[in-house]
Formats: sequence, C-alpha cells, structure tokens
Amino acid sequence: MYSVVGDEEDSSVPVSHVRLDANVDPIIFVEGVNSEESMFVRKKHLVLIALGCFGIGALFATIVTLHHERHPIIAPLPLPLPLVANATVEAQLPPSSLEDPPLPPPVPPYHGQNKSKDDQHKQHSSDSSPSHPITSWFNKALDTVTSLFAKHLETKLEGGGRDWLVNAETGVVLSKHDPSFRLGRSASPLILVPRASSNALNFDENFTLFQTNKATQLNVGIAHSSKTFQQFHFYDTVVADYIDPILIEYRESNFIVFDNDFVLDIALWDVKEDQHVNFLKATDNSTFTQGGGRDFVFNTHDGTISPKLNPSLVLGFGQPNLIITQKEEATLQFLHAQQLADGEAAAMETKEVSVSALDEKKSDEGWRYRESIITAHSPIQIHFDGNFLLTADERLVVDVSYWKMEEGNTVNFVGGDDEEDSSSEDP
Repeated sequence: MYSVVGDEEDSSVPVSHVRLDANVDPIIFVEGVNSEESMFVRKKHLVLIALGCFGIGALFATIVTLHHERHPIIAPLPLPLPLVANATVEAQLPPSSLEDPPLPPPVPPYHGQNKSKDDQHKQHSSDSSPSHPITSWFNKALDTVTSLFAKHLETKLEGGGRDWLVNAETGVVLSKHDPSFRLGRSASPLILVPRASSNALNFDENFTLFQTNKATQLNVGIAHSSKTFQQFHFYDTVVADYIDPILIEYRESNFIVFDNDFVLDIALWDVKEDQHVNFLKATDNSTFTQGGGRDFVFNTHDGTISPKLNPSLVLGFGQPNLIITQKEEATLQFLHAQQLADGEAAAMETKEVSVSALDEKKSDEGWRYRESIITAHSPIQIHFDGNFLLTADERLVVDVSYWKMEEGNTVNFVGGDDEEDSSSEDP
C-alpha cells in the first residue's frame, strides 16, 4: 500500500513523496488538494460518468423502441419477377360434394398484385393512435438521422435494365447490354370477364384445340412449365395470337381437361370478374372435384364458356404487359422510332397496339413506379436521350424488372428519389 510521507494536514506534499505501508489505506492525492477532497472529486466524476452512460443508453433504447413501433417487422413478401409479389389470399370456398374440399392454388403471380412495403407502412401508420409530442420529436429526429444515411436512388442509373438502343429503320428498341432482347408484348392472362365484354372469348362448339373462332383468331395456351403449390401442380394459362393452342377435352359436360389430368380451375374458387383461370392437378386424387371453380358450361348460342356458379361471367383475356423478348412474333415495332432516335418526343405505339401505364402509382424499396400495359389507345409519350427512354417530364424511365434479362420479364416505368417532388404529379 501507499501512504503519504509527512503530516496528513500538509497539503503541500507532492504526490511523488509516498512510501509503502501495509497498515495504511491507499490514498493518492494531487498537489494542493487534501485526501478527502481528492476522494470526493473522484467519486463525483464517476457518478457523472455513470449518469451520462445511463442517459445515452436510455436515449438509444427509446429511439430503437420508437423505430420498431413506426416500422414493425413485417415478414418479407415473396416477389416474383415482376416487381410485385405473390399474394396469399384467404377466401371462403364454395360447398362441394366432399366433406373437406381441397384448397385451390393461389392466384398466379403477376405484377402489382400485392401491397408494397410502403403501402403496408402507411396502413400501419394510419391505424396508430395520435402520438405524444415527445414521441413526435423523436420521430422527426429519427427521420432526420435515417435520411442522412439513406441510399440515393437515381432515376437515370446506367449499367443495367435502363440502357436502350433504338433502331430507327426497323422500329425495334433493344437492350444495350444484350441486343438479343427487344421490347415486346406479353401474352394476356386467361381471366373471367362479363359476357358482354369485348375481351370475351368465343369458341366453336366441338373444339379440341383451345382456340377461338376465326373472327377473333386467338389461342389459349400455357406460358411455361408447371409450378407447384402445396398439393397442386398448375400452369399459368395465357391468350395470344402468336402462341400454339393446347389440346383439350370437355369431359362429362363439366371439366375442361388438358394433358389428361390437368383441369381448368378458377383461382381460389373465387368466381368474380378479373379472376385468373389456370390448369391444375392435385396430388391427392381430388383433381376432378365438382361443385366449385372447376365446373364450366359451353354456351351454344354465342360460343362462350361460363363457370356454372356464375353464368354472367365467361372466359376472356386480361391486359398484356410490356416485356423483353427474343421472340420475333412478340417484338414490338414502334411507329415513331425515327423521332425517338432524333431525340424528339413521340407516342409509344405500333400499328396494332399502344404502350401505356396504369394510373396507380406504387413504390418498392424507395423506387417509384407505374406498371406498363398494352392497350388499343392512349399511348404514353416518351423521348430518347441516347441511352434512356424517359417519360415526357423525365421523372420515370423504361426499366427491366430487377434488371434480369430473361424471356418474358416485365418492363415498367420507374423513378428514383432524385426526381421526387410532392408538388407535382407523375405522368
């Protein structure tokens, strides 16, 4: 142990004058301060440091708690290749002849089917009770800190699915990084439409090929290899004039059958307008189950096919999307390619169809976007700056979903946070 040499009251003794003494408690003090004052100062500093650490920890815990209240942990949604994910929909199954009918497969994934994370956050925020003023202050502080570290999302981002080439001679728009892919149109999904709809399909009475009559010249086929969900295997079923029709059988005046054991099925047995219709089979021998979304009737007076549960609806086709494709028959040849190549604004249209965008504005991970559609009218106005295909106000660009150069991948109109302006509207 160390003790001071000399009188305890003599505060002038320098700290270096100490000796070892086993019977004296260790007290070391600086010059000009006696032992009691030295101990008091040391304890005071330790208390202040402890209080400071406690305050910082409490502040951090409060911020973390508020962050989780405002941004609840949501299980990630499975996103298919377009930007939007597959939705899990709960529906009341109609009664059937079985005591426990099998669960139909989900609606096939297509762009825009799910709420984005931004929509979920807005819904959570709107359901929350009014916040305390202190909570509001912390929320603002948290937003400020978050914005400082947020990644900047550029609309004109080079090096991927936004870089294009325009062939003024042929009217074809090609990917700059893989010119074998061109802008094209997807096949339309097979859906339920009102009987009087212009998108209704009309068939010959004794058909074995799933194709419409000569007036419309459309074929019904499958988009790709089968998918699996729970105990079901299913095909996405599509309509187009350039695909091959599939061979079918109208069995027992009820089931429309493909490949002997795949039956036409209304998704989730939810018989309503715009619902998707696909071919499926079950692994538990329940494929040919009556009383639900697999029962169809052929209407001889107009050649339409209706679900027995709702004869006012018939098989029809939905809106196709803008895609990238390597197929000549699906490639779009734009009328105003020369204007685009010259840097002028032009309508995005061909002789047969127009490219437009849905009115609904969505967001995903900070990116703003509007889904593309193929229509018969109202083309969107775009211009070409030598690399990007931009909307008229340059706030959105033509973008390949996830920058994945794959056959049939969707192409939409996307923008980052650099062009965002709450005072103006997207085109």
